[in-house]
Amino acid sequence: MEESNIQKFYKSCNVFITGGTGFMGKILIEKLLRSTEVSTLYVLVREKKGKNVHTRIDELFDDVVFDRLKIECPKFKHRIEAIPGDCSVTGLGLSIADRQKLLTNINVVFHVAATVRFDENLKLAYAINVNGAKEVLDMARQMKHIKKFYDCPVSYEDVSTVLEKMNRNEAEQLTPRIIGSWPNTYTFTKALAESMIKNTASGLPIGIFRPAIGKHVNR
Repeated sequence: MEESNIQKFYKSCNVFITGGTGFMGKILIEKLLRSTEVSTLYVLVREKKGKNVHTRIDELFDDVVFDRLKIECPKFKHRIEAIPGDCSVTGLGLSIADRQKLLTNINVVFHVAATVRFDENLKLAYAINVNGAKEVLDMARQMKHIKKFYDCPVSYEDVSTVLEKMNRNEAEQLTPRIIGSWPNTYTFTKALAESMIKNTASGLPIGIFRPAIGKHVNR
């Protein structure tokens, strides 16, 4: 099967993840390990209730979320490296050696860590949700090999020019030729929209969220 653009983007990448022990973090780790050929996932983990980071990482993979991964990619653990740290602490609580390792090796950063308690102490909530995010951003700016997000291989302007010359029936007939390897017009046009935003929204505080299509799975 031909690799997707996303798979090509992550192939041989080193990825840094905060919040990997939470629900969303687990889903992200499982997907990256099972669906891409990432080189190493560096997972920020803090000691908790007397358990060191290595114990917590081992317990992380006891979750049912990773059952399919263990069947399809049983040797995945060599791609995981626990990094001791804490998002509520200045400098993410990283040692000098670990910080340098991340600055030198990381290509992609996912900041997932947060406190989601509605009634969390304000000082702690600010330290984690605001200062933690700032610490990650500050460190990402210093990373030597950070990757930009994958580009759309088709120009939205070229597609616009072509479509302006067609009526809806002609566009319908030529759709397979225009969208190429995209599975449908939705994914194709959303990719073009993201490319357009990236190229034209400079200076605006833009964020793009891609909701997944849920499927019921009989276990």
